[in-house]
Amino acid sequence: MSLDIIILCITLSCMFIALFKEWLLPEFIIFLALSSLILTGILSPDEALKGFSNPAVHTVALLFIFGAAISKSGILDDLVHSVLKSKKNFGFLLVRMMLPVSTISAFMNNTPLVAMLIPSIQKWSLLNNIKPSKLLIPLSYAAILGGTITLIGTSTNLIIQGLLIEKELSGFRFFEFAYFGIPLTIAGILYFATVGHILLPNRTPNMLNDPNERSKYIFCYLVEKNSPLIGKTIVEAMLRNLNQLFLIQIYRGGKSISPAPNDEVIQSEDILIFSGNPKGALPLVNTLD
Repeated sequence: MSLDIIILCITLSCMFIALFKEWLLPEFIIFLALSSLILTGILSPDEALKGFSNPAVHTVALLFIFGAAISKSGILDDLVHSVLKSKKNFGFLLVRMMLPVSTISAFMNNTPLVAMLIPSIQKWSLLNNIKPSKLLIPLSYAAILGGTITLIGTSTNLIIQGLLIEKELSGFRFFEFAYFGIPLTIAGILYFATVGHILLPNRTPNMLNDPNERSKYIFCYLVEKNSPLIGKTIVEAMLRNLNQLFLIQIYRGGKSISPAPNDEVIQSEDILIFSGNPKGALPLVNTLD
């Protein structure tokens, strides 16, 4: 085994351990790993930065922006409440949830889609006495299956497309995956609706098992017209550094922004929704005044 291979294996192992342990921000960990490969001569600067010129990478980045715009619009939150309004038949409930999720996932990257829907699905399931594990697993599979329908449905398809074009080969057409993606998606939804939901775990959420979590509540604060927070982002307003409280949602003009991104600018008459321990509520009032 050559020295370059040994260094590469050590670098990748350290990177994965650091990512798993969450020692630093993921982008910073990957940047350090890439920099070490350049400094050791395993990769040249051209080879290390070549991936950033891949059109597939740009497409994935644009899909994340598109996903963030949908999240801020509150469309997904409204969709959850309108789709999951009936719970008489659990199999039919899964069909009502998985069908639109898989359809959206065909035209939107499935990773941000699932991340944006998890809070809404969890909230709805707890309010309707349904264990979140019964809905979150089908949610994930619906997004994965829907991603197999189109070229932009998942990052993997886009990366392969970029590699094919780079090798001057004919790439995939937009709906070329649909020939097997649509039947596979329909089969997956029918499986969960008929047999699969019986095998789903019936776990009690951690917040109900942990005595410390049970003491947490939801707090709503209205941003007054003369509030010093107006015009500041969530990070600038120090709302991510609160003790025992976490900002989970912003309610603005009848629309819900969930999860609330760090760069979201606070506006007058916003309703800030926090989850946390009552002991942290009093200091928060002083922060918002």
